Amino acid sequence: MGLSFDTVTVAELFLRQGHPARALSIYRRIVSKNPGNEAAVARLKELESSAKGMTMDFRKMMQQLLESTPGALACTLMGFDGIPIDTVKVDNSEIDLQALLTELSSLAAIAKGLKDNHPTGPLSNLALVSDNMTAVVRPVTEEYFIAMVLSPSGLPGRAAFEMRLATPALVTELT
Repeated sequence: MGLSFDTVTVAELFLRQGHPARALSIYRRIVSKNPGNEAAVARLKELESSAKGMTMDFRKMMQQLLESTPGALACTLMGFDGIPIDTVKVDNSEIDLQALLTELSSLAAIAKGLKDNHPTGPLSNLALVSDNMTAVVRPVTEEYFIAMVLSPSGLPGRAAFEMRLATPALVTELT
């Protein structure tokens, strides 16, 4: 089993560093895995009520992206550091999403950094194509990206288009 960043300590660190979306996401996963953790449940309620006016409903946005993209298996909003904000996937998907997204975040961070050493300009999209799946990545901010994982019959161009359309709303939620 891999290392998990889903701890109260990490969530509180993100709050202190001004990243409430990440903190909320971690608290939601903590409570989902352990609903009997009364302290985490109380802190989650406190954070959600203080976030009033900010919907932070990334799950709903990503679900809409999945539904509008033929062949989509999963969609995630993630930091370039590999820590996911939220992820949705179709029920019949059997991919090891956590492992795939961790590796994908490393590739995305490398691709994003190309502009520092080469005259490529900023990253707009990154596609990873294999026999069994396609992943399309789009930066949302300097810290976050959105990614979609598609079946072999999926439409990567459509995924890139839908993510481009969703980016302004995601930027608003994250800032």
